[in-house]
Amino acid sequence: MLAQQLTSSVLLFENSLGHITQEPDHQLICLCWHPVLRDVSGLQPLLRQLLQAQHLTHYPKLLLDEHEAAPYAEAAKSWMVNEWLPRLPSLGGFQSVACVVATNVFARLSAVPVIAQAQHLHLPYRSFDTEPEARAWLQLQ
Repeated sequence: MLAQQLTSSVLLFENSLGHITQEPDHQLICLCWHPVLRDVSGLQPLLRQLLQAQHLTHYPKLLLDEHEAAPYAEAAKSWMVNEWLPRLPSLGGFQSVACVVATNVFARLSAVPVIAQAQHLHLPYRSFDTEPEARAWLQLQ
C-alpha cells in the first residue's frame, strides 16, 4: 500500500470488513478489504457507505483493494450477485473500477460469481495483480 500512503487520502468509513477512503488529488475512492470473512451484516453497510461516498464526491474512479481479502460467506456472495450488483448500473456513479485481486486463493474463488456478474452487467471493471498496475490504469481513465 506504499502508493496509497504517498497520496493524500481521507478515511470516510470503516467496519470489520474494510475501510473506504477518498483521494481528492486523483478523484478516486478506495475500498480496502480486511482479511476477515465477508458476511452480509458487514457487507451491506460498507457498500452503502461506498455508494454514499460516490454520490457526495462524484469521483468517477474506484480502487477495490482485495489483496488481503478473505472469502465471501455464501449469503454475502448471493446478495452481491442477485441484489447489489444488478442495482448498481441504475445508481450511476463509477466510470472506472480497478480491482487488486486477493492473494488468498479461496477469496479469489469465492469472488468468481461476483466478477462474472459484474462483467455480465458490463460494469467498467478490470482486475490487476498489484496496486501500482491498478492505479496506473485508473490514471489513464
